[in-house]
Amino acid sequence: EVANFTIDAIANANVNENSVYTSVTPNLSGDTPIGNVTYTINGGADAADFTINGTTGVVSMVGRDFESPADANTDNVYEIEITATDDDNNSDTETWTVTVTDQIEVANFTIDAIANANVNENSVYTSVTPNLSGDTPIGNVTYTISGGADAADFTINGTTGVVSMVGRDFESPADANTDNVYEIEITATDEDNNSDTGTWTVTVNDLVETISFTIDAIANANVNENSVYTSVTPNLSGD
Repeated sequence: EVANFTIDAIANANVNENSVYTSVTPNLSGDTPIGNVTYTINGGADAADFTINGTTGVVSMVGRDFESPADANTDNVYEIEITATDDDNNSDTETWTVTVTDQIEVANFTIDAIANANVNENSVYTSVTPNLSGDTPIGNVTYTISGGADAADFTINGTTGVVSMVGRDFESPADANTDNVYEIEITATDEDNNSDTGTWTVTVNDLVETISFTIDAIANANVNENSVYTSVTPNLSGD
C-alpha cells in the first residue's frame, strides 16, 4: 500500500561541548504509515557520529570536544540525515545539523621546574622542551616570553616552548645588571586561557680565550743629553 507521509522539519540544534545531544522525537505528517515505522540513519557527512533508536527515531550523540572536533570538516557542525520507513517501504527523509559550541573550561596544569643553566661564552643556549603536569590543557598550548629582567635577550618557539639565546660575550655582558646571569620567565597558555609560568636563569661562563697579537716594531731612538725621552704609543697587530 502507498502512504504519503513526511517527517516534519527538525530544527538545527546547538549543544555545549562535552554534553550529550538528544534529538526530539520525529513527528510524521500526511498519510498514516502502513504498519510499524523503522528509523535509520542513512546519510549526512557525519552519520557515523550519531546513533538512533530505530523505534522512536530519537537521535543521540555523545559529548564532543570543541577543541578536537570529530566531524568530517572539523568545523564543529555535525550533519545527519534520517529515514522513516513503514512496513510497505514507504519512506521519507529529514536532515539537520548539530553545532557544538565552545565553553570556557578550567584546566589546572603547571610547567615543571626548568633547572637554571650554564653556557660557555660565545655558545648558543637552547633550553629543554617544557613539560606540563596536572590537567590536560584545553586545545593547543601557546608559549610566550612573559617576563624576566633579560626577556629581550631570548627568543622562544611558540609551539614547543623551547627558548634560545645567541652566544654572549662574558667580557661584554648584555644582561640587565651585567653580571652574566640572564633571567627569563615564560608562560604556557591553552585555548581557554588557562596558563602557568616558569622562570629560570642562564649563566654565561668565562673561558680562557687565546689570541695572537704582536707589538709592532718601535724604532730605536736618539735623544739629546738632558732631554726627556717619550716613546710613540705602541701599536698592536694580529687578533
